[in-house]
Amino acid sequence: MKKNLIFIIIILGLVLSLSVFFVSKNQPQDGVLLKESQIENPSTNEDQIEEITKTFDLQHLNEILKNVPPLKEVSLEQVLKDEMFSSLQCSPYSGFLIKGSCSPRYKYNDLIIDEESFKIIAKYLTCHEGNDYSSFYVLYDKNDQPSLICSIPAQYEIVQGSLGRGDFRNQFVQLSENSLPSLVFIVYNTETQKYHLVFNNQLSKPYDGLDFLTVSPNKKHLAYGVKENDKWYMILDGKRSGPFDEIHYQYHPDGPITDDPIEDVVFSPNSKIFAYFTTTDGQMSLRLNFQNIEFEREESNLDNIKFANGTVLFPRGEAIKFSPDSQKIALIIKSQEEGRNRSFVVSNNYFSNPYNDSLEAFFTPDGKYLVQIVSQDQKTSIFLNGQEVKTITYNYPLSPLGGRLALFLKLNSLEGDEYYLIEQNGETKIFLPSNYSLQDFSEKIVYLTQENEKVYSIVVNNQKIDQLDFSVFYNKYREDADIVLYFSSNGIFYRYLPRLSEDGQKIVYPVIENNQLFIKENGQKIASLGKATEVEIMTMVISPDAHRLAVITSFENDLKSRWDLNIFADGNLLATYSNDSPYHYDTDQLIFSPDSQHIAYLVSKGNGNTLMVDGQEIVHYSMFYNFKFSEDNQKIIYLALKDNLVIREEKDLK
Repeated sequence: MKKNLIFIIIILGLVLSLSVFFVSKNQPQDGVLLKESQIENPSTNEDQIEEITKTFDLQHLNEILKNVPPLKEVSLEQVLKDEMFSSLQCSPYSGFLIKGSCSPRYKYNDLIIDEESFKIIAKYLTCHEGNDYSSFYVLYDKNDQPSLICSIPAQYEIVQGSLGRGDFRNQFVQLSENSLPSLVFIVYNTETQKYHLVFNNQLSKPYDGLDFLTVSPNKKHLAYGVKENDKWYMILDGKRSGPFDEIHYQYHPDGPITDDPIEDVVFSPNSKIFAYFTTTDGQMSLRLNFQNIEFEREESNLDNIKFANGTVLFPRGEAIKFSPDSQKIALIIKSQEEGRNRSFVVSNNYFSNPYNDSLEAFFTPDGKYLVQIVSQDQKTSIFLNGQEVKTITYNYPLSPLGGRLALFLKLNSLEGDEYYLIEQNGETKIFLPSNYSLQDFSEKIVYLTQENEKVYSIVVNNQKIDQLDFSVFYNKYREDADIVLYFSSNGIFYRYLPRLSEDGQKIVYPVIENNQLFIKENGQKIASLGKATEVEIMTMVISPDAHRLAVITSFENDLKSRWDLNIFADGNLLATYSNDSPYHYDTDQLIFSPDSQHIAYLVSKGNGNTLMVDGQEIVHYSMFYNFKFSEDNQKIIYLALKDNLVIREEKDLK
């Protein structure tokens, strides 16, 4: 009897040991990357949400928004625990040896920084030894020192997402106050052709598609869309909504890497509401957190949606706009009827007329008004809360290339509120009078009209004031002239466009007369730069106070070549800094200090770049990512590449 009992205990022990072995074999381990073949039929562990469905009510849209239960703060590490099935190999950075040589992936996308504090969050590295390539990312601590390095397996590529729509720049979350920020990005497995989320140094289970990666402004909420069996799901703080036939996204003509903000899947400024559009079984909906707001469908055609005073045919949600205080919302919905793309603006108790693609919509800084800027048929109309308050008619056809260059306007609402609007270089800003001191206001409307193939007129307030004559470049570059002038955003045409100061009071532009290149300020010549066949303008920058102007030029003839930086103060030459070729200035990075008294720029040399301030050398590195002046104008702060990593340093100005 005693022997039988011992035998039974031994058998039970073996069974228990085997059970523990098989369970532990399939659990993620620190520093171990499991193969996808080890995860049979990855389970859906996110909480499936039973969404509340409501009917869209145009008259009470803001009330619908206010009644949405706000997102609660959660432990992202905990709620996404079941989503992750393997850990990346990470080690303390100190003492870690990277084999081979490393290079930046892409100058502006391999560095993650906190834009407000200018602090370094992380750095991506691509390294190679012979034919072997490896990828890493390095996390930095609060003192801008490298702390942790993690390896990305060779079969994984960092991507924008399966739709190519995402933007992984500055995508990180803060798990706790004292923890290192956690990078969040999407990778594609080239062997299995599946997508994964990388979060908290771990790899998620595989998906057929993964996109719409979005982090809240306070860095405490995370959302992303996944595709399974041809259906999309949205995962918000670990909770899953869906399935959907489609999650709407905005098409960017410049591709996924763009400076334009992502506005189709967004968090509110206070991080309490997450909003996006979906379509399921032909029904388009607006989703606010876990509430499904269904639009009323047209009875004769269920693909269309209707409002009290209009119908949108074949609708597609294009953009979602929140007011700065997160209390109001506006939607841009596009109609795709028979190839004609027309946009409608929808906000509380407001449904706009249809507009073409030239449409901007945003709220004023105080949140009181929804601003719409509509340009079509040689006319620009500006609306505040649906009321047209400004109409600009162009006397001459806008140049297809130059178009409308700049606007500086005062907007008066019907209720008596005042705002200033400035638009240039494709960026529009609204200022409150209290935030913008103007001694004398004068409206400015600046645009180009094309006279012939080589000549453009500069038009200010519908008066032709001067001409840009590019004939000299057709003689200089001959058959390559069109490419040199227009091919890229750095072409001569774009470098020679007029500039408007931030207060709208100064217009600066070049003119060419008898092969001489001049700079004009408000129509008056302030400088002669030399022969137009020998001197080319590379960039022009106006200081914040509008009193100073920086002009970089390149000079070349049969004897020599050089680059000059000319600084003008109130129309007078203040200083010239010259560099003989092959040294030249980086025309993309030239800034004035907040008080306009200092200027910082880069001199590019064969072995790297030198940061200069007011003609004085500050420091030399192989590459600078960014630099700025301190708010008190006493320091220059910069991010530079050193030994494959980025450093942050500050220098006092003399």
